[in-house]
Amino acid sequence: MAKDECQEDMVYTYDMNLSELQYIQPSDETIVLEGPKDRIIFLVAAGAAASFILIAVALLFVFTYQTKKYRRISGEPQRPTPVTGREVAPSPRPAVLLVYTPNLHPQMAALAARLKEMTGLQIEDLNDVGDQDKLNDPTVWVTRRLMDANTRFVLPCSTVHHDSEELEEGGAVHFLLDHFLQYLRSSRLAYDYTRLHLIRLEDEPHVEVRDVTPGRVYRLPADLPQMAHNLTLATPTTSTSPQGTLEEACET
Repeated sequence: MAKDECQEDMVYTYDMNLSELQYIQPSDETIVLEGPKDRIIFLVAAGAAASFILIAVALLFVFTYQTKKYRRISGEPQRPTPVTGREVAPSPRPAVLLVYTPNLHPQMAALAARLKEMTGLQIEDLNDVGDQDKLNDPTVWVTRRLMDANTRFVLPCSTVHHDSEELEEGGAVHFLLDHFLQYLRSSRLAYDYTRLHLIRLEDEPHVEVRDVTPGRVYRLPADLPQMAHNLTLATPTTSTSPQGTLEEACET
């Protein structure tokens, strides 16, 4: 009898425990366990983001600094850069053209040799027929020298008012001399004391010349050293009459 009661109590207790159990629907969620590999990836991503931020801040700082520096420099008055002697290109050395009538060739040839020796300049002769450029185009040849501010001219007094009929008609020398004298009378060259040098040779017939470099005529050979010095002078901005004169004019 006692055994039956004991069994009944056990069955009752078991039924009570079964009544407390509930059915739970399985979940679709996947539980991901965080492992060491995922942590490493996170740390790398965080480090890259921090580096990017630091670089961006540095670039912003540099840009801001350069902008302020440019504004400061552009706002300051610009000072002219000093020009030293080495930066100035040297002026080309003058060249000398002897302009005369053919009858004065012996004296002018000797003068050319002396000037070459004393100055070291390039000495050209209007009557020289060995210059191929002159023979190819005489007008261009003499015009280039008339337009060149570094070309000096040595002109005897007797050549200024020469008689064209005494020269050979149609010759290159005759044409060039007339072209030169025509330019001399129609331009300011007659009053250019830097470029034009009027001379009176020792054995040259005296001719009065008052409209070419008035107040200055070199009497050779006495005034040759002074003329040689003046031929080497650099071309000034403007050429004016010298304060001192060598001779009032060529006398008759």
